Amino acid sequence: MNRLSVFALTSVAAITALSGCAAHNDISQQQEVTGSLSYLSRIMLAPNSVAEVTVRDTSVADGDIVAKQRIDLNKQTLPIPFNVMLNTQELNSGAYSLSAVIKEQDQVSWRTAPKGISVEPGVTEVGDLVLQQVTEGETVTQLEGVEWRVTHLNGEGVSVPAEAEVEASIQFGDDGRMFGRAFCNSFNGSYQLQGDMLSTSQLAGTMMMCDEAQMKHERTMLDILGQAQRVERTDNGSVIVFANDGRSLTVQQ
Repeated sequence: MNRLSVFALTSVAAITALSGCAAHNDISQQQEVTGSLSYLSRIMLAPNSVAEVTVRDTSVADGDIVAKQRIDLNKQTLPIPFNVMLNTQELNSGAYSLSAVIKEQDQVSWRTAPKGISVEPGVTEVGDLVLQQVTEGETVTQLEGVEWRVTHLNGEGVSVPAEAEVEASIQFGDDGRMFGRAFCNSFNGSYQLQGDMLSTSQLAGTMMMCDEAQMKHERTMLDILGQAQRVERTDNGSVIVFANDGRSLTVQQ
């Protein structure tokens, strides 16, 4: 065998080895999030219903969906298994949550509360997630898709310095996420609303410093949201969020 042939074979072997390493690295960075979905089995779903399991970046307000699995439910029996694949190499070390919904005729009819997950290569088992039914006319459908402006804290009107030009607001997503502005900093978190019972979790926000009055309002607002227990709609269309200690914040469209 001449030197040229030996060089060619060596080059091919080296390229093959490098390709194999790259493929191995790609596989080693994969995370498989597995679990199952359950709901009241005695309730029949509409034909062509689907389940959607999503993983969302919750480190920022209105964070992106980083992975999604769509499951045709026509031939599924309970519990419904799922496995969502993530490429951890493409994700930062921020916060992520997993949630699921069932859609009947393109309308969300069942949902789970968001569940926080850690991003790390390998298999992550989250167990059985129980979906709760969203009934027609439920308060949650009246909160979604609207930017709610905070007008009162503990029954008192709120104001900030004119030069600040910042109002506090809250938006509730149809995926169990909430986000907004708390007089100074942006915030985001998870929420679950069944009837008039509200609970929140995983509240996080930016850490800017603002005027003293803004910071005081912000601390009160986020503290009430963090201890939210129920909501009440008033005759003028406002919504009052009550904390478990009786404090409240009022929002209006």
